[in-house]
Amino acid sequence: MRPVVDLLVEQIECADFVLLNKVDLLPAGLEGEDLQQLRAVVSSLNPLATVIACEQAKVPLERVFGSNVQKAVAHLNIEGQHRGAVAAAKAAQESEQHIASCQDQVCQHAAHLQHNQQHGDHHHTNEHSHQHDHSHGHKHDESCNHGQNCSHKHHDHSPHGGHQHNLENHHERAETRAAQRFGIRSFVYTRRRPFHLKRLQDMVLRWLPVSHNKAVDAASAAAAEGDSPIKTVLRSKGFMWLSNKHTTAFYWSHAGQHFEIREEGDWWAAVPDDEWPDQASGQRDVILSDFAPGVGDRRQEIVFIGAAMDEDKICAQLDSALLTDEEVVAYSNKWASLPDPPHAGAPGAQQQQQ
Repeated sequence: MRPVVDLLVEQIECADFVLLNKVDLLPAGLEGEDLQQLRAVVSSLNPLATVIACEQAKVPLERVFGSNVQKAVAHLNIEGQHRGAVAAAKAAQESEQHIASCQDQVCQHAAHLQHNQQHGDHHHTNEHSHQHDHSHGHKHDESCNHGQNCSHKHHDHSPHGGHQHNLENHHERAETRAAQRFGIRSFVYTRRRPFHLKRLQDMVLRWLPVSHNKAVDAASAAAAEGDSPIKTVLRSKGFMWLSNKHTTAFYWSHAGQHFEIREEGDWWAAVPDDEWPDQASGQRDVILSDFAPGVGDRRQEIVFIGAAMDEDKICAQLDSALLTDEEVVAYSNKWASLPDPPHAGAPGAQQQQQ
């Protein structure tokens, strides 16, 4: 049975609208720090949602059910939600990097507008919305019809099975500004080699600030004492690659006091080409965009959300659990007898993992 906190977080992450009710009971009302901090937390969990502050759950029906209202997030599967979270985190990182490096006093990059509004005009409204572009993707663990006729058990190609989100022009959002004010940020850890499971447990997972950790044995389930940069993480999620399973994609999920790693189906690279969606669906190009020579779509791609996180130190701790160069060679030799089926349009020939 899934823990309550995991379900509650998931409800926020898959929502098109999040209502912050009973704001009249907050000490400082709409302009108070409590509400802005709450907006920041909600935004960090779901940067695509429209957040509406309200009293007694009173919201104009046309605001959530109107003919012009975009409602796509609720239809996303795990991979679609993941793509959105990755796109949002990368966009935020790019914005931060641009502000840090740009010397142009008249630069019109959207990041400067957001930054100026954060430190200058702190005008707040009761609701914040967004726009995003969609293209279809894939989930690994449900049945699907590639085109409409695929029977592979690990696919889902429902009309909103997965989406890519173009967020680069949508940084001007009060939730993002509030997140920066309260030190809440996110980043994406991306690598193209597998984790060594035992080292991952010993060097990373035991430090997670959780009381229920299904990825380590019961005797060491509580967070280890001492200092670790990963203890500043509030939420983390994403796809991961383990060295003991060549064809299986795993999903890393940390919410509140709960952490688990679960199987999420097969990597697309391991799925025969005739069980992929057809070209007309538009999903094939999305799948291939995750491919790299020699590894297919196998990867570490984990979104980390937290307050006052040290990205470099967290990445270094995770890197310590990756296979070494020698272990990568041994891994490749071990699985050489189980090559991936060919995929038209996949990049490159077999190469060593980067």
